[in-house]
Amino acid sequence: MNALGGFEPGNIWFTADHHFFHGGILHPEHGSSRAARWRLTDDMNAALLKQWRDTVGRRDIVYCLGDLFARTNSVSKVLGLLDQLSGYQIILLGGNHDDKMLRKLVRQGRLPQHVRLVANPMDEYVGLDQRIEGHQVFMRHFPNAPDEAWPGKSSGTLLLHGHSHGNREEHPARLDVGWDVHGRLLSFADVKVCMKKSETDGDRTGTPAR
Repeated sequence: MNALGGFEPGNIWFTADHHFFHGGILHPEHGSSRAARWRLTDDMNAALLKQWRDTVGRRDIVYCLGDLFARTNSVSKVLGLLDQLSGYQIILLGGNHDDKMLRKLVRQGRLPQHVRLVANPMDEYVGLDQRIEGHQVFMRHFPNAPDEAWPGKSSGTLLLHGHSHGNREEHPARLDVGWDVHGRLLSFADVKVCMKKSETDGDRTGTPAR
């Protein structure tokens, strides 16, 4: 029996920036080209939820690094979404769009049992520090501070983030895990492949990937 009382965790997934309920991202000039395939917000919500549930098993853990949803003040909509998200544990790091609502639900004691909120997105050096498959990983919503540093960077800590919507220069130790960038949730193997590609692309051009 392990420390979790016999529970054997499944896969670990990373994602950010689904922007459930945010109709504005259906228009490429204002949002995500990946979301532009849908005409209606309800269609987008249904497709994103189906993909999540098809990907995440009942024993899996998901790190969602901010902006799971946006542009809604409806507690019932948000609770309905959280209740339907599959996974043994969903660890949310608040983003600039969803943090206020999530903290309200925490204060009211209304978050579903399998959902946990950590970190304050407005503090550039506060995030979640975890050891994953032998790698030290720091996670937060925003990519990093203006000086391009993050906690543990000099000692090899990897940074996973959201928010930048793919507009940040690539870096072999930093990755935007946003759904709007990849179109899916990422495993840690996916994360390492993406970082390796960034490193290789930098070597190929003779310019360090940043």
